[in-house]
Amino acid sequence: SKATVSVLNCSLQTPPLQTMRCAFAALWAALLCAAAADDQYVVTFKDAASHRDFAPLEVGLAGGEVVVDLRRHHAVAARLSEEGVAALMNSERVASVELDHKRYLARDNVDPAEFEPGMPFGIEMVQAHLIPEAVNATKKICIIDSGLDMRHPDFAGNTKITGTSDPAGSGSWDRDPFSHGTHVAGTIAALRNGEGVVGVNPEGHLPIHIVRVFGSGVRKWTYSSNLIAAVDECVEAGSEIVSMSLTGESRSDIEERVFAELYADGAGVLMVAAAGNKGGEDYGYPASYDAVVSVSSMSKTGEHALMAQKNDQVELCAPGVDVLSAVPVGHWRGEHGDYATFRGTSMATPHVSGVMALVWNNAPECSAGAIRDALATTAKDYGPPGRDVRFGFGLVQALDAFNALRRTCGPPFPPTPSPPTPVPPTPVPPTPAPPVVKSVECAGEALAAGGEVELCDVTEGTAVELEEVEVLVSFPQLFQWGALCFAAEVKVTVGDATWTATLANGKAKTFAVDASVPANVPIRVRVENTHHLCAAEVEARVVYVEDVSTPVPLTPSPPTPAPSTLVPTTSVPIPLLSVSPAPTPAPETPEPVTPVPPTPVPVVATPPPTPSPPAVEETVECAAQLVVSGGDVDACEVGGVVEVRQVEVYAEMPSLFDGGVFCHSVLVRVVVQGVVYTGRLRHKTRSVLDAAGVSDHGPASLVVANDNSFCDAKLAAKVTYVRL
Repeated sequence: SKATVSVLNCSLQTPPLQTMRCAFAALWAALLCAAAADDQYVVTFKDAASHRDFAPLEVGLAGGEVVVDLRRHHAVAARLSEEGVAALMNSERVASVELDHKRYLARDNVDPAEFEPGMPFGIEMVQAHLIPEAVNATKKICIIDSGLDMRHPDFAGNTKITGTSDPAGSGSWDRDPFSHGTHVAGTIAALRNGEGVVGVNPEGHLPIHIVRVFGSGVRKWTYSSNLIAAVDECVEAGSEIVSMSLTGESRSDIEERVFAELYADGAGVLMVAAAGNKGGEDYGYPASYDAVVSVSSMSKTGEHALMAQKNDQVELCAPGVDVLSAVPVGHWRGEHGDYATFRGTSMATPHVSGVMALVWNNAPECSAGAIRDALATTAKDYGPPGRDVRFGFGLVQALDAFNALRRTCGPPFPPTPSPPTPVPPTPVPPTPAPPVVKSVECAGEALAAGGEVELCDVTEGTAVELEEVEVLVSFPQLFQWGALCFAAEVKVTVGDATWTATLANGKAKTFAVDASVPANVPIRVRVENTHHLCAAEVEARVVYVEDVSTPVPLTPSPPTPAPSTLVPTTSVPIPLLSVSPAPTPAPETPEPVTPVPPTPVPVVATPPPTPSPPAVEETVECAAQLVVSGGDVDACEVGGVVEVRQVEVYAEMPSLFDGGVFCHSVLVRVVVQGVVYTGRLRHKTRSVLDAAGVSDHGPASLVVANDNSFCDAKLAAKVTYVRL
């Protein structure tokens, strides 16, 4: 290069003592020039014909070398010098030339420290153990990573696994030099085989395709062009979900365009990628493209992982700290053999992609967009209410997402079985009933700074033994009056017992209680906020044992009448029984009197009363109405004398971003004949209120209120009732 020539000329003009120093500088400059000449670029041609007929020629004339052919996208990856890039930019057949950005493994591994046989904690946190794996699974998942060691017992013999090696020559897909790909695949689909761990899909029914893009040796990165080619391999293998536990710092135009075309606005392929492990607010790619689900990481206890990147593209969160999974055979010589714990957003990503496969194969009629929406709207919220830069919509929840899909495009819920025909009970000696353990969820209340509230006003007709009280404190704002509100010291009082504890934001605390409450005496939980700057919201749950040791007297069943043999005739009454009353003694007289027997009087049978027809449940649909924040509407009214059995409320947010707030849910207040119910409904979800016995003396009216401070909501309702 010119720099090398310049340094060499300098070395020739220097005294002999400086010759060695100049020679070293010349060598270093030559190495820099060689490295610059080997930069890799993605060259996109204007049309298919230009790519097909002239790509190798154009690159060759520019002094470059084609390393990856992206034929589906009219592009190639090539090693080029700066002069070669300039020459191609001037070609009439070339649309663009951009740097081929590097993509790295998104892992920060630690030594194995904790081994939980049977089920890693992340499987339970994402509710994967609550849904059976579909036997005839058709939605294939593709894992783009460092390969998979098929010798491992958690994958050996699984005939549903296929693979492709990277076109750039990274090595065989069924070997893994870095342990990363095997660990990721274990979280998605490690087999339930009596040893090691299980994955989100443990029964061996899920079709899997492996594409290896990370090679052997010390190179733990690949180019964006290799990633595009790998995604093409996934699609050609029939995959509809692509899992990418990898990340990079730079955005690529062609990469973004390819992913957008594959997602096809929710009608195509679902793609998931790691948000990145730098801990800052930078965007990582491909996770930060709109067509890709960006996954952040959390710990077993629900804290956001410090190394995980945080930005407004984060969509979902999953366990990614000390995640236990499989590693290649013989790679780790710890006490747990071929298993290890890793950490990073790479470990969180397969939890989300594995749940996608589990849920979509149970609801195969749904679109990719419907699956993505269901996972977002049913995620368990962490951090500030709504979507935030650390957790996105929250922790992915498999069962809740599946149930949401069953209300739209998924399989319907099983029909409610008809009640059995009542059979007269056979009298049996009374037996003491076992103790009844009850758990009561108490509605949340606002807790002012320095104030106190009473929760859980519960009254039982029998004496109860209190077992425990659980209290949860959350802060609607983390900065209040110049103070950082992440924890508060509270006093919890139940009866004569008082506890003092420091509760972190969103963390529950359980207090053991050993106290008796007499019958008909309210159970109340009083919570005092000793923080004088931070207002909070508090919820509680009370667990107690109901005293049912007093036996209930048995009421004998009436005898079953024998079947009648009477044949209906005319309406003439039929005498059922003739009764002869006892003779009345005559008054005493001097002379005996012969008693005259009374004439029998026939008893006329009274026809049995006609039984009332059974009550028939009726429903009325209350039309959907827009309820502004803080407002209420008269939803509907039912005339006559009725008894309300059930109220179903549906909420939909017209705008998911309103007034500077992300509107993913609404606090709803429902009033039925003066009885108030409150609850929080997420966007496009329903809630059923058991309102039996609320109204039995007149017409039933229903008022629906929106208690949100910023978000408008569209609310609809349905009332189920019987006429009396």
